[in-house]
Amino acid sequence: MATFGELLAVADLHRSKAHEALQQADITTQASHPSSITELGRLTRVLIRYTDRIASGFGLPGDHGAKARGIARRAGTLLHQAGEALDLAGVRTSRDTRLADHLRASSVALGCGLDLLATHLPAPDQGRFPTSVAAVITAPDSAPSLFHLITQHAATAGRIAAEAGPLGGMAGRALLQAAAMTGPVSHPSDAGINAVPLNETAERIPPDENEGREQLLAGIDSSVRRLDASQAAGSVTTWRYLARAATIICDLDRHLLCMLRLRAEALGASDLVDPLWQTIRAMDPLAERWRALARRWLDLTAAHADPETGPAVDAGDLLVRLGRLAYDDPHWKPGHRARPENIDPAVLAPTREEFSTIGLTVIKTLDACNQIAAHHRDALNDVLRIRRLEGTISPAAKRPTEIRKLFMHYPANYNAGRAAITQLIDIMHKVSPEPEAKTALALRIAATPSPALLAGADCPHPLTDGALDGTAFRHFCAARRLDRPHQPGPRL
Repeated sequence: MATFGELLAVADLHRSKAHEALQQADITTQASHPSSITELGRLTRVLIRYTDRIASGFGLPGDHGAKARGIARRAGTLLHQAGEALDLAGVRTSRDTRLADHLRASSVALGCGLDLLATHLPAPDQGRFPTSVAAVITAPDSAPSLFHLITQHAATAGRIAAEAGPLGGMAGRALLQAAAMTGPVSHPSDAGINAVPLNETAERIPPDENEGREQLLAGIDSSVRRLDASQAAGSVTTWRYLARAATIICDLDRHLLCMLRLRAEALGASDLVDPLWQTIRAMDPLAERWRALARRWLDLTAAHADPETGPAVDAGDLLVRLGRLAYDDPHWKPGHRARPENIDPAVLAPTREEFSTIGLTVIKTLDACNQIAAHHRDALNDVLRIRRLEGTISPAAKRPTEIRKLFMHYPANYNAGRAAITQLIDIMHKVSPEPEAKTALALRIAATPSPALLAGADCPHPLTDGALDGTAFRHFCAARRLDRPHQPGPRL
């Protein structure tokens, strides 16, 4: 599946070919040909789409990137002027020049790239909410990369248009002015945006007891992405289940970090040992707050059955696979009997590459818990609504005591989760100073507050056998220190 950066590479290849045509003796003939004028107009309209998206903040609220939005608006005005001049000069023709072919290919690749980004952005008319990748696309340090492609293509198109007669000359000046405007704030960047893939929600694959490590990791990644893209309508039972799942995920992530710390000591990576220990200690209150949240949800909604569709399914898949990875037990399920022996740290992370892989898995799954915490207002609105319908609280009551406790814990969990992720990202950069593009994107996603929402249509799949019901959760809480009784020494 192509990424945004790969589509840009195709566009730049054809832009380079078009630029080379400027050195050819027949450039005036090629540039003034109706098909070339038409394709210059098409390319200009695609660049206008880019400036419009940047100027609108990609449809997301916020005050970040005001300078970039202003530059995009001014550059967009110049591009509109160029487009109008090219529309007047262009005449439809069935015969193309080599130059027109390259201009068209460049336009199509750029347009597809923008369409790819749009799959992560909000589209209220289509019922689509932004994914966590949207925060990377709209991050201030992504704008220079987008301005770079606008500058390069506008400059080449401007020089070609200048060879295409009077109207083409007018368009060329406007295009070159737009390139001059975006040029000073542009530079090629690998801030993660180039690795953005098409937002395509994978089909759910239920956990299987015969899955190997690669299948477990792929399944965990798929569940995280499905949770991120889930548009399931919120319900009290969904939020209750997600709180229970987040409790267990935090415990499992802490266990994995304990194993990574032991492995760092064995590898002699002293620069990783203390930071890992600090992160492990910082996660203790985070796990306790999630546990308190889950118990509060049990008290508030004890009369309601667990959901059988939607995000709860993906959360159940995620925690089952994470537990099987953490304990190297293909039969692991949450519950009072989940007391397997600890995995050998050398088996969990035999190399620095595997160490980085496990660390990235912890970051992704912690970030999934953060996404749950970020939407506490939806959860609280749902529980408040159902309690009023049941007559448990007065319709005049704005925020009863039990709701206030939930309201306090969710933001605290979100902030603590963000802090832990920030520490882990620093550790992962020490393990792998120059991560590959896909890993860099995952780290950027986790480092950037996400606008993703858990709302929309349910996914019609039954819960897995390993999904956690209320009884199992109580047993799990009683035996929650799964990673500690077997640790060699008091430090863990």
